[in-house]
Amino acid sequence: MTIIARLGDLVEFYAGFGFPNQYQGSVEGEIPFAKVSDISRALEDGGNAIYRAANYVSGEVAHKLRAKPFPTGTIVFAKIGEAIRKNRRALTTREMLFDNNVMGVRPMNGKIDIDYLFRYLDTVDFYKLANTTAVPSLRKSVLGELQIPLPPLDEQRRIAAILDKANQLRQKRRQAIALLDSLTQSIFLEMFGDPVSNPKGWPEIKLADCCASNDDIKCGPFGTQLYQTDFRTSGVPLWGIKQVNKAFRLPTREFVSKAKAKDLEIYDLLPGDLVMTRKGTVGNSAIYPANFSPGIMHSDLLRVRLDPSAAAPGFMNAQLRYSGSIAHQLSLISGGAVMAGINVGKLKKITVLLPALADQRKFESVLGRWQTAWNNYEMNLSQQDLLFSSLQYRAFSGQL
Repeated sequence: MTIIARLGDLVEFYAGFGFPNQYQGSVEGEIPFAKVSDISRALEDGGNAIYRAANYVSGEVAHKLRAKPFPTGTIVFAKIGEAIRKNRRALTTREMLFDNNVMGVRPMNGKIDIDYLFRYLDTVDFYKLANTTAVPSLRKSVLGELQIPLPPLDEQRRIAAILDKANQLRQKRRQAIALLDSLTQSIFLEMFGDPVSNPKGWPEIKLADCCASNDDIKCGPFGTQLYQTDFRTSGVPLWGIKQVNKAFRLPTREFVSKAKAKDLEIYDLLPGDLVMTRKGTVGNSAIYPANFSPGIMHSDLLRVRLDPSAAAPGFMNAQLRYSGSIAHQLSLISGGAVMAGINVGKLKKITVLLPALADQRKFESVLGRWQTAWNNYEMNLSQQDLLFSSLQYRAFSGQL
């Protein structure tokens, strides 16, 4: 028999701690001290476990900060800023400290299986539960009221095992895509060298000089131009952070009317546009696909519309993704007190390498040999994601 229970009656909540700059920078020590970025990195290999971090502290420092580690078996996630929108969760496999941008939950009283809880929370859009102030944040009181279907423990474990098996198939597809991405990077470095040292002496120019117009580098519309009430279930697609990660992998579920899209046409996305995330994990980029109809970007995206007589999108996208020099420049312009974010004016001034257009197009031609395989993997992954979402719905509505 399945009952409905409050999350607050099933779990203990854990809050992160302030992490002063003077204690950051140690790459080894007794206790990992993780940030939201460490949660993101932990998920890159397709798993859900987190057990290491970019920073470590001693037990003495932890005591001085009055920071208590989250126990093994805690589900951790971002609780403030645009990082909430990504809905990334990880499961600790050792005791760890987390900074104050992270929250955790852990089962208590033996009423809910940890894997079942993890899979259920994976279906919840935390961003919709965040408050609506200038900087979104999650509150324990709101999460505690979350309603969870609670079948007997044996049934919980059965459901979790089925979902885990289905998820493994998705992860294999993601690993194949990652291998293709590594191949693309190798081709880029072989043809153009390491952009940091620029061994071939390519010209260096500002990114804005690769565009024909000052408005070709632009971020999406803010709240005063686009409200939740403008969203539709069909129409002109509206694209956000979740859809941009090396490729436009996931279908958007947000649209605006043609009339609203006309009002926002200066924020449009066209095939061949280079699109970059400007909040949260900044700098992810992808090319708007040729087979997509024109769309509109959210405020958390940037559009770089290149002058075709100066720069090729495939080449520039690869440089933005694989250049250590550009990664360093982006880190310098994306600082923020609460969350990272790219300033458009500063982005226009970052320096890029610009080989001859013929060489750029040659790279795109070489890349094209692998593009069919890449597109097939992306298409299959999108289909698997949709099937997995359907399986999740059936699992937690008593139909599995």
